Amino acid sequence: MSGDGHSLTSTRKARPSLLARAVSTAVGLATPNPEITNPELRRRARLLVTLALNLAVLLSFSAVLSTTTTSIDPDSPYTLGWRGTAVIYVAAIGFWISWALSRSSHPLRGAWASITTIYVFLTGFSLLYPDSADSLVVALAMPVLAGTIFLDVRGTLRLAALSLILGAAYFPLLSDDPLSWIYGFAILIAVSGLTVFLSLMREDDLSQLARLAEFERAGAERLRNEAELARTVQLAMLPATLPEAVGVELAAYSEPAKEASGDFYDLFLVEHGTDPTRGSLVVVVADVAGKGMASALVVSAARTAMRSEAEREASPGRVLERVNRLLYASIPDRLFLTVFFGVLDLATGDLCFASGGHPHPHHWKHAERELVDLQSDGLPLGLVEDAEYVQARAVLEPGDFVVAYTDGLVEAFNESRELYGFERVRMDAQSCIGGAPTTDGRVEFLVAAMERFAAGVPPEDDVTIVGLAIPTMGDIDLRDELEASKRAATGGTVSA
Repeated sequence: MSGDGHSLTSTRKARPSLLARAVSTAVGLATPNPEITNPELRRRARLLVTLALNLAVLLSFSAVLSTTTTSIDPDSPYTLGWRGTAVIYVAAIGFWISWALSRSSHPLRGAWASITTIYVFLTGFSLLYPDSADSLVVALAMPVLAGTIFLDVRGTLRLAALSLILGAAYFPLLSDDPLSWIYGFAILIAVSGLTVFLSLMREDDLSQLARLAEFERAGAERLRNEAELARTVQLAMLPATLPEAVGVELAAYSEPAKEASGDFYDLFLVEHGTDPTRGSLVVVVADVAGKGMASALVVSAARTAMRSEAEREASPGRVLERVNRLLYASIPDRLFLTVFFGVLDLATGDLCFASGGHPHPHHWKHAERELVDLQSDGLPLGLVEDAEYVQARAVLEPGDFVVAYTDGLVEAFNESRELYGFERVRMDAQSCIGGAPTTDGRVEFLVAAMERFAAGVPPEDDVTIVGLAIPTMGDIDLRDELEASKRAATGGTVSA
């Protein structure tokens, strides 16, 4: 019983009221054609439809009322008579036609129909009841005023000329006194001239608005092109493939929050002689303040300078000092660069590094089963000309793992505007060791953990992660087993 009552109540609540249905119907009748996409034309069409519909309904009701009163007492001074009633009927039909034309894909036809109907209606009554020339002035001036709303300057000029021609023909019919109709005709000329002037002013305003809109579109297009070019430049700065260093596994992830990213990473080998095991691996993770082409140019300059200096100088601290002086002299004050710069000796496993205002990378020490930070503090590059960068050192042994990242990972937000934070990043960096056996898998683990936390909230900053590991023989065997199982599952092929 209660279930049926609940169902009945829900059904009644779901049915729209008579007033709501009437309002919905009225809104539908007053809506212009959806094919009209030009904003200005759609605005005019909405005005036309509303005006024509209201006048058509009002005059239809007035025609019925006038028919009734005239039928009861045609000689009464309170009725319009059959001729006045006929004028109302003609005007009502004209506005219904105007309403239909205004809802078409060419609403200006409705504008001309409405203006013609206004002419017929007002001049008809002026000629039927010629008490004064003032009524004819209003009858001939009103269509011109309406033209300024719905038509352009040329249309308004045509209406003004038509009103003056009709005035010259009609005014002598209303009065035998030349001064009377000359006075009325002069007023019509003044009103028409002022209306045309206002129309010209409005057309000039609309032209200026159109030019401003065009400038805005051109500016937006330039910004899109600049962002696309910046993205192209920055993507070109990223390594197409990761270098193959003996005894080292590498993985990288970079995702821009906008069209162009301020993050970049670089991984490259510096050879020492012909023995590949005697070379060094350079690891760079950086974040440029700002976005767009300016940051893309800073990325290009910084990357080129770091590569050039790393070929000549083995000390990360001195490399950053030299690159900092170059950037300080060549980039605007509002731009700067945070960076982690590390050099790994492939023969000894020594990692020498320096940092300029960048989040500290995490180092998983396999032998101690401990996660530590690679701490080296320094100012961001490009802020102070003579900044010094103190380098530090760590030894990477088999089983060790290093992950460096930009602050976009830390600054991810969830739906509650809660910050991901350094502590979560640190916990996930430790959890990924047991969560994935390969460097690729560990970086993917960190990205997945961040995305689970964000729960669909788009990132507000770029995110870049670089992973580096010294695999043990067990890691290599496990990786080989995983690759073999993938080959079996994919019929002998493994995607890169």
